[in-house]
Amino acid sequence: MNCKYCSEKCRKKGYQTNGTQKHQCKVCGKYQQKAYCYKAYDMTLDSTITKMVKRASGIRDISFVLAISKNTVITRIKEIASKISKPLLAENGQSYEADELSTKLVQKGKAKDIYVSSIINHNTGNVIDFTIGGRDKETLGKIILPVLKCSPHRIYTDGLPTYPSLIPKEIHKLTKHLINKIERLHLTLRTRIKRLSRNFMCHTRSITVLEACLKIYFW
Repeated sequence: MNCKYCSEKCRKKGYQTNGTQKHQCKVCGKYQQKAYCYKAYDMTLDSTITKMVKRASGIRDISFVLAISKNTVITRIKEIASKISKPLLAENGQSYEADELSTKLVQKGKAKDIYVSSIINHNTGNVIDFTIGGRDKETLGKIILPVLKCSPHRIYTDGLPTYPSLIPKEIHKLTKHLINKIERLHLTLRTRIKRLSRNFMCHTRSITVLEACLKIYFW
């Protein structure tokens, strides 16, 4: 057989505890089998997990449909997200919309409010960046300050008092009507990301997994 990693020739090399023949690649040295019983070894699984994450499937839903453990699903989601980089911000004179989406973080039986804060290009609707946490100056500064380096024409926000302390007055526009794109995005997120559904339906237990799901959805 040929190696599943580098396509070179493999040779027979021992047996698994269940008696299945093992093979070792002559070049890269990796052990493998011709066929696996556990579906998590399927190389195409990541693509399916990505599609399901983007279509409102929770961890247990994906685990049930694909017949793999929920821990494997979580590990795969983190691995997929680790290979995704946020878009390089190389634009000047653009307008942006910034807003926050509230959700619940439940850990050890205790729930607390957290916010997914994001900023998008006002014209294209592309997600520039996002952060998860509170609505304080330090957290929101993570998405606002990089945009300020690109000499933005205008930044539209709602009435949150934190924004005026971050955005210069001459480019800051407080409005309810010109942030409709990002508000529409947040409504879509509640529909498409299971853990962002309304609090009585679903919640998240891990900020790391929530961040990974958002990276997969956005980029």
